[in-house]
Amino acid sequence: MIREARNYLQQEDGLICCKASEFKFNRKFETIISLFHVMSYQAENDELEKVFQNVSEHLTDGGLFIFNFWYGPAVLTDPPVVKIKRLEDDEVRITRITEPVMRYNENIVDVNFEVIIEDKKTHIIEKLPETHKMRYLFLPEIEMLAKKIGLKIIKLYK
Repeated sequence: MIREARNYLQQEDGLICCKASEFKFNRKFETIISLFHVMSYQAENDELEKVFQNVSEHLTDGGLFIFNFWYGPAVLTDPPVVKIKRLEDDEVRITRITEPVMRYNENIVDVNFEVIIEDKKTHIIEKLPETHKMRYLFLPEIEMLAKKIGLKIIKLYK
């Protein structure tokens, strides 16, 4: 993705690849935004705390940290299910199978993906398996973590 961004933006500077708990800048920001469930990928308590701490260190006084996460009560009342998506054009047929495995005692869902790519001309099939360990969070743990780090929750949105 960094290579693609460099090509698209036609620049080398300002693009980094690192863990959310490890980025370091020599400046502070008024707003830090973390989308696409980055917080849900912090499956371990200490890693989630390190992300909050790192963000806090990079925020100006009164700065905002905006993030989304997989909301625990929603995951438990409407659990993820097996899904199949298919795409094709004249050259390839792509099937993506998503099979979630709930680990209730850990607040984790192992989201198992298998992407199957078939070359329609050669009939060669490539299978790409991948597992995403995703954590769902509850408001009390976010509130506790924010308080521990010195952040204040201003607003929550569905």
